[in-house]
Amino acid sequence: MATLEFTSQYTNLLLLLNGLAIVLYIGARSKKKQRAMKFGNYSTLEKVAGRNFLKSSNLLLFTKLGAITLLVIGISNPVIVESASSTQNDYVLAVDVSGSMIQTDLKPSRLGAAKRGLKSFVDATGNETSIGVVSFSGSVSTEQDLAADKREAKQAIEALDSGESGAGTAIGDAIFSSVSTALQSSGGAEVVLVTDGRKTIGSDVNSSIRFARQNNVTVNTYGIGSRRNSTQGFGTIRQGDTEVNASRRTFPNLDTAQLERVANETGGNFSTVESSSELGKDIVELEEEERRRDISRFFVFGALALLLLEWVLGNTRFDILP
Repeated sequence: MATLEFTSQYTNLLLLLNGLAIVLYIGARSKKKQRAMKFGNYSTLEKVAGRNFLKSSNLLLFTKLGAITLLVIGISNPVIVESASSTQNDYVLAVDVSGSMIQTDLKPSRLGAAKRGLKSFVDATGNETSIGVVSFSGSVSTEQDLAADKREAKQAIEALDSGESGAGTAIGDAIFSSVSTALQSSGGAEVVLVTDGRKTIGSDVNSSIRFARQNNVTVNTYGIGSRRNSTQGFGTIRQGDTEVNASRRTFPNLDTAQLERVANETGGNFSTVESSSELGKDIVELEEEERRRDISRFFVFGALALLLLEWVLGNTRFDILP
């Protein structure tokens, strides 16, 4: 589907110019009429041009307003955006299942919102797309290798449970494992990583970025949850044989800078998700490619054509007789 997009930065300019054009048009028509009545022979003009010779058409005004509108749109970077199916076939979904993912700032929880969004993404992929699922917390687990069975992929996502792998967020290890899984794809695969924290344990993130780049694997990162500091308790999680309270100190807030760097340096997308509906929408966009075609010249040419038409009409058909 094709859509027209342009910036709105010149909206005030458009309103100002159109308002000014209306005022000047009304003033000019009024002065022309007064001049015609003052210096013209009324009876002769009436015989030549008819009884309604002083009435003017609004066509000139609408032509001028149309020209101004087209010109302003023309300088507002108008583009035609066309969506097409992506050439990327396969994806590895890496999901944070650390204890903080049970927080309920997103409903029913951060992990619950993530699972809903990821399942929506799986439904949006093509029939030939293979999906792999990796979970991570203090350690990493491959829940499903790349496979084209959507039902199995959604079952693997639904089975994800927070806190099973212990405390901590091993983002570096998750990237290493996800990239290794992505390399199973014969046509190439991207990684979709969803987390609410920052790296607190495991491999260095910089090393995992280099590993992804060396293998030409794109890593898309999505930060889920609120950016604000929170003192809300997360309940308890299990560390080994012991249950401990999950606190803000144990689970620092989202490191957006780190996630953005991972995406930028591997050629992926980065987004923060602060509502349960955003994640599915943002990830589904990975399945589409946008082709943007600049059409500013058509609006500029259209504006010039209308200005020329307005000038011709104003000096011929709709000109008041002197």
